Amino acid sequence: MDTWDNPEGMPKRRADLIYIRDGWRCATPGCTKRVGLESHHLQYLSRGGSVKELVNQLTLCAFHHRQGEHGSFASCRGKAPLDIVWRLGQPGMSRWYRNELRV
Repeated sequence: MDTWDNPEGMPKRRADLIYIRDGWRCATPGCTKRVGLESHHLQYLSRGGSVKELVNQLTLCAFHHRQGEHGSFASCRGKAPLDIVWRLGQPGMSRWYRNELRV
């Protein structure tokens, strides 16, 4: 236990603060996944988004990150954790959400 469970021996990752803030679960409205989590930038780095600002990142499960946000099933914008507007569903048949409430 001293070797494998020692917090001082664990690698420090930049995204750990994001996962802790988001409760180690996907931030997509209605999703409760706690496995396969990935950090997502609300404003893409290629479009001037910041790596250092925590409000520009949130936790998504692999499906919502790859098929949703980087596919066509979802999009999100705003500032994490509570000022995010979501579009869930295919364009033309989607619904809009803010903080898990349909708008």
